[in-house]
Amino acid sequence: MRELHLEIGDAGGAPQNAAAEREALERVLRSSQFQKAVKLSRILSYLCDERFEGRGEAIKEYNIAVEALGRPANFDPQADAIVRVDLHQLRRRLKAYYAGEGRRDPLRIVLPPGSYAPEFVPTPAEELAAALAEQAARDGAPAGAKALAARWRLPALATAITLLAAVAMGAGWWLVRRARESAWVLLTPSVGGSLHAKGLFTRVRETPDLLSQGLRIRCGSTAAYVDSDGLRWLSDRYFSGGHTYQRTVAQLYRTSDAALFEAGREGEFTYAIPVKPGRYEVHLLFAETRPGVEALTKTENYSVNGINESFDLVTDAMGTDTATERVYANVSPDASGRIRLQFTSEEDVLSGIEILPQRGARPNPVRISTLPQLFTDPEGGHWRSERYELGGRNVEDPGQPASGFGKLLTHERYGTFDYDIPVAKGFRYQVTLLLRESYWGKENSGFGGVGSRQFDVRCNGTALLSRFDVLRHQAGHRAVVVRFRNLAPDYRGKLDLRFVPEVNYALVNAISVEAE
Repeated sequence: MRELHLEIGDAGGAPQNAAAEREALERVLRSSQFQKAVKLSRILSYLCDERFEGRGEAIKEYNIAVEALGRPANFDPQADAIVRVDLHQLRRRLKAYYAGEGRRDPLRIVLPPGSYAPEFVPTPAEELAAALAEQAARDGAPAGAKALAARWRLPALATAITLLAAVAMGAGWWLVRRARESAWVLLTPSVGGSLHAKGLFTRVRETPDLLSQGLRIRCGSTAAYVDSDGLRWLSDRYFSGGHTYQRTVAQLYRTSDAALFEAGREGEFTYAIPVKPGRYEVHLLFAETRPGVEALTKTENYSVNGINESFDLVTDAMGTDTATERVYANVSPDASGRIRLQFTSEEDVLSGIEILPQRGARPNPVRISTLPQLFTDPEGGHWRSERYELGGRNVEDPGQPASGFGKLLTHERYGTFDYDIPVAKGFRYQVTLLLRESYWGKENSGFGGVGSRQFDVRCNGTALLSRFDVLRHQAGHRAVVVRFRNLAPDYRGKLDLRFVPEVNYALVNAISVEAE
């Protein structure tokens, strides 16, 4: 079995072009061309990840079908042309993206005919200068910047100088414009439960995360899996004992990737996962998926590096056919350089393992948006696609500007709903809610106004907001950001955020949870 070691820290030692290539991929995935094309996004993520791992030239049609599309191991490329059809659609969509929304991207992803290995090709300087000139004219940049950008037809050296000058002259104007769009109202609770406005700000997160450096294992599976965020889960490895199971999951609550729970390892088993020295956060994924099981008590008994744990799976998830997750912070490898998980009962089950390196002694932040895919913000922070939720509806607001952090406001969940967010025990947490009224008020539908939507927010039974009215606090199209401190997880290691309507429905756009 091939050993895989998890790297620690940032990618400072990686070649510069590697970071640029990953950024090129993220630009494509968060574009309007791809945000609703889930299957094509998964294929593109898989192809690029294989290239980043040095396996680009070895990509085969069979691997794409099984590892990216979740087809069974007996998939026959000669009898099923699904991969060839999807690759044709992917090439067309990439072409459309770079002809429109991606014209200003400095690096383009190309899938050469007859090959599955993606190539990253610099955008020709003349095309890039022309695209910037058009953007400057459309946004109303200073005349000097527009005039310089328009001179892209000069010889190559002059073109490069012109492009740099145009960017330099227009940068200040663009930054001011973007900052003005994302300057949101920050509210914090004061004594007595009232809200105190702390002015406008542009930062909606406090600490960096290491999501992209995680190691993920799909227990019980012989095939890798690319999840809804484009993150790759490896096939089962580093285990001994137990046995595997496969079940079709028709519906699974509180997860955006039910397929992760269709396989698992069961019984008495051990995982010994090799990692580099350092501190890690371990996430264990569980779900009771056996058909016809109702109100069953199912106790999980296991240890993480020798620390024993026991909990009732159905109670923890608050039901069957519901995913749940346990989080352990400050886990370090043993003397052999491994993180060890030992399950000690014949009834134990495990669906997935996620290991994330930590910066310092605090757990990694948890950031969730209502977007259908991973969002990387302008500061490099990752916002996972929606998960842990139950109830309500997810809707898109096509009228919301999608630049910068504003992308987080283009979707919302509304209704009566809750988020059961898993965190590491032993810490207090800061919870930040991003909220924008997109229906009531003259700047939206024109119907109603202040007082038209009011709702409560509770965390583990404690009231955080009472009859909160977003429209009362937001200014124009700015969002309202409400921040709560010193919140403790419940006995399960969860922050259960409940949104309860009082007048019309509750809503939320994104949630950030950070350890204090």
